Amino acid sequence: MIFSFAFNPTAEESRRIAGGLIWVAFLFAAVVALNQTWARELRNQVLDAYRVSPAPPNALFLAKTVGNFLFVVVLEILMAPLFVVFYELRSVGPVWQLLVVALLGTWALVVNGTFFAGLSIRTRNREIMLPLLLFPITIPALLAMVDATTSVLTGEASPDFWIKLLAVYDIVFTALACCSSKVCSTRNEKLALISVPITVALLAYTSYLALIVAPTEQTMGDVQRIFYYHVPSGWVAGLCFFINFVASALYLWKRSPASDALAAASAEVGVVFCAVLLITGPLWARPVWGIWWTWDARLTTTLVLWLIYVSYLVLRRFAAGGQTQVLAAAFAIFGFADVPIVYMSIRWFRTSILRR
Repeated sequence: MIFSFAFNPTAEESRRIAGGLIWVAFLFAAVVALNQTWARELRNQVLDAYRVSPAPPNALFLAKTVGNFLFVVVLEILMAPLFVVFYELRSVGPVWQLLVVALLGTWALVVNGTFFAGLSIRTRNREIMLPLLLFPITIPALLAMVDATTSVLTGEASPDFWIKLLAVYDIVFTALACCSSKVCSTRNEKLALISVPITVALLAYTSYLALIVAPTEQTMGDVQRIFYYHVPSGWVAGLCFFINFVASALYLWKRSPASDALAAASAEVGVVFCAVLLITGPLWARPVWGIWWTWDARLTTTLVLWLIYVSYLVLRRFAAGGQTQVLAAAFAIFGFADVPIVYMSIRWFRTSILRR
C-alpha cells in the first residue's frame, strides 16, 4: 500500500516495478516467519529430542525446511492477490513461469533462512542476527528472482537464464546446508617482530616502483597507477577468502583451534583488501568513466562479497555461547560461494561493463 501511494503507477509501470516490490514483501514476510522457526522448539525442549533422535541431522534439517517452505508458500498465496488488486497486475508472459520462479525463489529464501535461523538461535539478539546473515547470502538469488519475475510480467525478455540460475543456487545451497548440518604464542610473537618490518619495507619499495619507476600509461595517464593497488588487492582478497573457506571446512571436520584461528585471521585480512579494492575502483572510475559507481555485475557482487565477510566478522564478535566458531565456520562456507560468482560475473551477466 505504501509503494502504491508513493508511485501511483500505471499498469505498464506496475509490471516493471512489481518484481522488486513482490520479492521485498516476500523476503520480509519470510524473515519474520523464520525468526520463530526454532524459537518454539527451544522453549519446549524439542531440540533436546532432536539430539537423541536416531534420524540423521540432514534429514531433520530437510524436514524442517520443507515445513517452513509450505508455511511461507501459504503466506505468499495470501499476499499475492493484494499485489494484483493494488497494482492491477497482468502477466504478459506465461503464468506457469511465475509459479516456477516463485517456488524456486521461495525455496532459496527458506533453505538459507532455516539454516541461519538454526545457527543464530542461541545468539544474543537473534532477531537481528538472522537478517544480518541471510541478506548478503540471498542477494544473488534475489537478483535472479526480481529479474525473472519482471521478465515474465513484462514479456520483454526470456526468464530462462534466471530460472536456471535459481535452480543451480537452490541445489548448491541446499547441499551446503545439508552437509553443514551434518558436520557443522611466543613463537607467533617472534614471527610478528620479524614479519612486520619486512612487510613495511616491501610495501614502501613496491609503492616506489608503482608511483615513480613505472612509466605513465599513454591513454589514461597517471590515474592508471591505481591499478597497481587495485588488481593485487582483488587477488589477495580472493586468496584470503579461499584460505578462510578451507580453514573453516577443516574446523568443522577436525574442530582444530588452529584452523579456526587461521579462518578468522584470513577473513580479517580479506575484508581489508576487499575494502581497498572497493575504494580504489571508484577512484579510478571517476576520471576514466565519469562516474564513481555503477551497479555493474562485478561491482555489485564484489560489494556483496565484502558485506558477507563483514557479517562473518560481526558474527564472530557478537555471537554468544560456545558454538561461535561452528556458526562462523558454517557461514564462511556459505559465503565463499560468492567468490566464483565475482570471478565469472563478466562472463555470466550481460550487464557487466568490464567486458567491453
